[in-house]
Amino acid sequence: MIVPIQFDLGELIFEITKPFIPDEKTGDLVESEKWMVLIHKGTVTWFSGGPLLDLSTQHTALFASTAEALKASVAFAVHCGLRQT
Repeated sequence: MIVPIQFDLGELIFEITKPFIPDEKTGDLVESEKWMVLIHKGTVTWFSGGPLLDLSTQHTALFASTAEALKASVAFAVHCGLRQT
């Protein structure tokens, strides 16, 4: 799911997707049950983009729902100094 959101300094694009992870038994890649977010800088030139990280572990943050993932993404952008318009 691609979600563009406008902020005061430009648009960020949030890509919400289920990552592929290795199956514990076979090692084959399978789709995760949880969601992750890739942030694309859009028109915010100073924003580097990348996966949304869990700040306590520095690992990719995983979410139970797309709504939870999007809410955390907007909160992260606001934490970085952007204001949603």
